[in-house]
Amino acid sequence: MKLTARSEYALLAMIHMARNYSEAYLPTERIARAENIPLRFLEQILLLLKRSRYVQSARGQKGGVRLARDPSQITLAEIVRLLD
Repeated sequence: MKLTARSEYALLAMIHMARNYSEAYLPTERIARAENIPLRFLEQILLLLKRSRYVQSARGQKGGVRLARDPSQITLAEIVRLLD
């Protein structure tokens, strides 16, 4: 099975957030730059993940995004099913 770009980018972003789970919130720009994901595309993906309660977001200087629950409770298959 070949992943769509949307699923691949979502998985990269989720893995990045899981690796940095101990941090409060990660700036979206930082994730986009680190994972080489177009920022506008990442913002659309994160909005869907937020609506599906996989991601939380916060505004402001210390804002950004983070996983809504422990990474061990989220499977990659769930994310692929959501996006494809």
